[in-house]
Formats: sequence, C-alpha cells, structure tokens
Amino acid sequence: MNSLKILIVCLVSLVLISCEKKPSIPSITTSDATEITQTTAISGGNVTDGGTSSVTTRGICWSISEKPTTADKTTIVTDAGSIGNFSCNITGLLSNTKYYVRAYATNGAGTAYGNQVTFTTIQIPIPVLTTTDPVFWSHFAFRTGGNITNYSDIGVTEKGICWARSHNPTVSDNIAKNEDVGTGAFINYFSYLTPNITWYFRAYATDISGTGYGNEVIITIPWNTPAFNTGISYGTVSDIDNNNYKTVNIGSQTWMAENLRTTKFSDGTLIAKITTDAEWSSMTTPAYCIVNNEEGFMPIVGAIYNFYAVSTGKLCPVGWHVPDQTEVTTLEYSLGGVALAAGKLKEAGTGHWRNPNVNATNESGFTALPASGRQKDGYFDPGADTYCCWWVSNSLGPYGIYFGMTNESGRLQNDGSGQTKPTGMSIRCVKD
Repeated sequence: MNSLKILIVCLVSLVLISCEKKPSIPSITTSDATEITQTTAISGGNVTDGGTSSVTTRGICWSISEKPTTADKTTIVTDAGSIGNFSCNITGLLSNTKYYVRAYATNGAGTAYGNQVTFTTIQIPIPVLTTTDPVFWSHFAFRTGGNITNYSDIGVTEKGICWARSHNPTVSDNIAKNEDVGTGAFINYFSYLTPNITWYFRAYATDISGTGYGNEVIITIPWNTPAFNTGISYGTVSDIDNNNYKTVNIGSQTWMAENLRTTKFSDGTLIAKITTDAEWSSMTTPAYCIVNNEEGFMPIVGAIYNFYAVSTGKLCPVGWHVPDQTEVTTLEYSLGGVALAAGKLKEAGTGHWRNPNVNATNESGFTALPASGRQKDGYFDPGADTYCCWWVSNSLGPYGIYFGMTNESGRLQNDGSGQTKPTGMSIRCVKD
C-alpha cells in the first residue's frame, strides 16, 4: 500500500512539473526608419509580448552589416520594463551610407530581435565654390580667394587656395589655408612666387563628403628688373660665385647697389643652405636661404643670411665688408639725415614696392628693394613688399643690429634695433 502511495505522488509531481510554463524571450518587431538626414535617423520597435519575465532592456541596434546585435551600436530606451511601442534617435551616422537596424528586448530568458529594416542616409554635398580673380598691389604681392556658394548644414571643415605649375591644382599641391570661420567669400594673400612662370590657382573647400574646387585662374608674376638710377654711373664688383653687382659712390663711401647673393664665403667655404622652418630655427652656425625658397627671386633680391654668417667676417667679396652701424650713420648723414635718407635710397615707383612708396626717388642710386626676412622660428615674414632690412656687423649679446626702411616712410631706421641671431636678413656690402 505504501508503495502505491509513493507511485501516485511521483506521478502527480511529474504531471505538475510538465504543466509549468517554460521560460520564453520577448516578442518584438522593428519600426521603419523615419526622419533620415545625413547623419541621423529615427527608428524603434514594438514589444508585443514580454515573455515569461519582465523586460530588463529594450532598444535598437544598428550596423553597416546585416543582422546587427547588441554587440554593435545601440540606443537603449529608459522605460525598460514596459511593453508596446518605443522610438529611438540614431546619431553619428555617415552620410550616403546604408544601415541595417533591428529592435531588441531582453528579459531573464535572453534577448529577442525584431525583423531587420534598412535605410540609407542622405549624401552630404561636396562644397561648390568659385575662385576670385587675382588682384596685384605690387610686383611681388597679390590676393585671390574664393566664394563658397553651396554647402551642407554639417559645415565646411577647411578652405583655402591651392596652386601648382600645372593645370587643376589640388590640396596635394601647394595650399594656403584660410583660417576665417564660416562660409561665403574669403581672401588669401600671396607674395614672392617665382616670376616668369605660369601658376594655376583654385579655391577649395572641404566637408566630410570631400573637397570641392573653384574655377582655375592663371597668374604669371612679371619679371621686373630693378629700376636703377639712369643718371648715375655705376661700377661693378664680383663675388666668389662670379655674381656681378652694380656699385655706387654715395658721399665718401662705395656701396653695392644690389643685395648680396653669394652661396660661399670669400675663402671658398660653402654656406649651409636651409629650406625647412625647423632646421632654420635650430641653426646656431652660418646659414642662408632664398626668399620663400623660390629660386627665381635670388637674382632680384638676393639671399637671406642669419647673423652667424655675418659674424664670420667673410660674407662679402675680398676688399668689401658688412658695414657697422657707424658706417650706416655716415650714409644717413650724407643723404640729409634720418628723415630723408630712406627716400633717397629706395627704388622709385611701385614696380617692387607696395603703394605708397613714400618719398622714393633713388637719388643715391642705392636702389633698395623690398625683401622678405626670415623669422627665428623659420617662417618667412609676410608683407614682403613693404619693407627691407639689412644686417650690420654690430651685435649686442644674443642680438644682431640692423637698419632698414618701409614703403610708408622716407625715414631710415638706424637706431640700433636688434633681432635674434637666427633671424634672416639681407646684406649690403660697403667697400673697405
């Protein structure tokens, strides 16, 4: 009898166990994507059955590959315990890209996925722009720019001008970035491109879809030889490189009427030629460079030297030297003093100088041309058609002394001003 009772209890237990409900995951469908933009969209789902336990998490997952899972990118809704419809924002998408989306819901039994839906984001347009015709204001300097006429709401990330010696330049060629924020019209300024060469320019603008280019404009820098004073009889001198220079008598002195352009010291030793900004800024020994590293300007405005080259005492041809400040003062007095000297030293007109070239007569025959310097950090100075500076042989601690002049004054700057010795400036030699 006891055995029969035990058998009955076991059978009843088995029946009860078999009648318990098995754990199940939720049931869910995925909503079609709506409000699709270049980088965002909205999708969601509908949890129609929460399964055998409460829903702990629900949301959507998406990927550029099919059947995305929660291991891909997801958006989670906050009302996790609910069933029914929900909606999620999808952000950070790439433009013009196909995405796969599935809604999901998770409970104690696992994660369920809805049907897969797809959508493609809108393509962000490449910027459309035009290139501005160049405007010259001196032989050396001009401006050009662009006008961005069509662009996306995402915005332009970079803009500027690119140029090359062949048609259709790109950002892989020379570029000048424009740092102004925003779109619309912009301007870039240029100086000291090699003359007598045809250059091709295009404005450019970049967004996340790519780079757009404006129309091509063609620029040829004219070759203007220095306008020496035709009423003066010039002499000549040659350096160790066999460069010939005009010379001129001014008062009791004889000066070169052109900037020095030697690549060797007078003893035949080569002077280090430096092109990169980083190397120039680190030099503590003699060095020279060419304005903007454009070889075509060497015959016009000569070379640029750091003060370490001046300190050797071997820059000028034999029988000539870099003047000291007293000799520059003698030059100044012979031309009527500091207020008048620069006008009598500067090349007349605006063939090289930017307008206004105040009081420029070149009465002395010195024929001073504007010439860029090179800063101690290696950058070439802007405004290269507005001033010129020459080293003198004097120094004061870490500074070399210089003299100079600008297009806006007839006054000579000869007050003992100094620049750090890595700075690059022009050289005019005076006869011993």
